[in-house]
Amino acid sequence: VVAATHRENGLLQVRGNAGTHDLKLGEETLRALSGPMAEGGAAGGLQIPRYDKAARCGRGDRAPESAWSRVEQKPDIVLLEGWMAGFMPVAAGNPLLDAYPGLPEINQKLAQYEAWHSLVDAWVVLAIDDPRWVFDWRLQAEQAAEHIPPTALRKGSMYILSGCLLPCTGHAGGRSTRHE
Repeated sequence: VVAATHRENGLLQVRGNAGTHDLKLGEETLRALSGPMAEGGAAGGLQIPRYDKAARCGRGDRAPESAWSRVEQKPDIVLLEGWMAGFMPVAAGNPLLDAYPGLPEINQKLAQYEAWHSLVDAWVVLAIDDPRWVFDWRLQAEQAAEHIPPTALRKGSMYILSGCLLPCTGHAGGRSTRHE
């Protein structure tokens, strides 16, 4: 739905950038994981949303609920992994926002993630010296994913990384921690 309603913004054509997540579902899930879990019965436990990297010819999307994991008790620790998890917007007028078309909209949408940030105790950010390493890692992951048809990810992977995800990561430039 996001891609269809934002056709003019290439950065919103794939899942991962700010504005492509179901913020309400994310907040509800984080709150449920940090609160008391329901006990027993069909309503017991909690389904954890799952991402399907191969959906939409490698552009990704939420997996159907039938593929979601289920937890029956409150976990000791929750790891929220995501391309832009924990990123904060830069100030309006920052020259970085002129680097790629559509980046100002992504920057504005980052502020909407405050509800998630308030539910996270700490962020761990993996920083690398050379963004080109991401391409190698992505290809390596795809080659190891035997259950995914070879064309599903590879067709769009490099476009997605170079055209949609890496620009926003560079934009965040060290502003990715909420709690220091």
